[in-house]
Amino acid sequence: FISAGEWECAICITGTRDFHGGIHGYEHQKEYFAEADGKPIDLNVEQNIWVDSFRFYQKSLIVKQQTLDEPVCYHIKDYIFKDGAVEFAQEIEWLCECNIQYAYLTMLPIKRTHDNTETGEVISDRVITNLSDEVYDIGKLWHDTDISTLAKRKSGVRYAKIWGEKSGITAEVSIKRDSHPDTDTFFVQNNQEYNKLYFSYAGNGGKHNTEIGEKWNQTTRVELYIAP
Repeated sequence: FISAGEWECAICITGTRDFHGGIHGYEHQKEYFAEADGKPIDLNVEQNIWVDSFRFYQKSLIVKQQTLDEPVCYHIKDYIFKDGAVEFAQEIEWLCECNIQYAYLTMLPIKRTHDNTETGEVISDRVITNLSDEVYDIGKLWHDTDISTLAKRKSGVRYAKIWGEKSGITAEVSIKRDSHPDTDTFFVQNNQEYNKLYFSYAGNGGKHNTEIGEKWNQTTRVELYIAP
């Protein structure tokens, strides 16, 4: 019930045509390791393991698009899969001065319907956030609510729950981040394939300028389950 798509990094810099990081590219791996139940494992060896917890760490360098060596930032990701959830801490260290449009460090591309058609069995059609008790109806293709488009983005969202009334399929996303100017935003993008949650760390359409050495830190917890 999850579509293909980026979860952890899509940064839009003013003056560039594409996002940076993750599935969008321009991100080059520098370091990585993995642990199973706290013990190192060799990722170069194919193996089947049963564990209570799994950790994956990666440090990469993001470069400006259409260049090979113009550094933008270092990106650290530290994933822990445990107790039916995934928690990942991220750090961005800026290596240049630039204007940020949006910096999505948390996303969740949950399916809208099971077969990606307008009339398919519904997977997700409701959303609620920490801002209020209002439940948004996002079941209709191209739905129009106060969180449904980039133009209606909200600030201050640190928790969102998305689910299907009939399917029971539920995802809860919680975010902890360091103090930062209030240019963060949240919205739910809706199309044929998914109702995708977008949490932007900073920018809000170009309202944040980075400084060399500036660091962002954020931890995200995602729980996926079927409610009774």
